[in-house]
Amino acid sequence: MTAASEDLMGRPLREVLEDYKKRKISLEEADELIRGYVCIGEEAKSDLDRKKRRGVPEIVLAEGKSEDDVV
Repeated sequence: MTAASEDLMGRPLREVLEDYKKRKISLEEADELIRGYVCIGEEAKSDLDRKKRRGVPEIVLAEGKSEDDVV
């Protein structure tokens, strides 16, 4: 699993999709969890809705990434 597919409100993307497939969550719930994330290559994603959810705009989490990944 890549970093870009993790952390949809603490859940892996695959888990959100499986829960929708198994009807554990509605389409609206799945959409809300997924919306706002934009994958940028394999090493990064941008959380466009972070400010709306958390009150703080996008931040950079560089833990475990090389300088080339971040810059």
